[in-house]
Amino acid sequence: TRDEAIKIVQKFVIDCYHKNFRSALIITGKGHHSGNQGPVLKREVQLWLERNGKQYISDFHTAPARFGGSGAIWLNIKY
Repeated sequence: TRDEAIKIVQKFVIDCYHKNFRSALIITGKGHHSGNQGPVLKREVQLWLERNGKQYISDFHTAPARFGGSGAIWLNIKY
């Protein structure tokens, strides 16, 4: 569910921050089964990052094609 995914993302981002990672990748998938709404999971993860991630990440963006492209989010972790 969305709620489960957000809890996992939250733990992942905080763990990456505490382990002093410089970057991380969240693979959300491209949402091919999300219907007309588009990729639900990616949208929810991005909203969480915008609202709650500023303490842990300097920025995030769609991953480069070789790392999943529109089906993944690249995080730059604060250090």
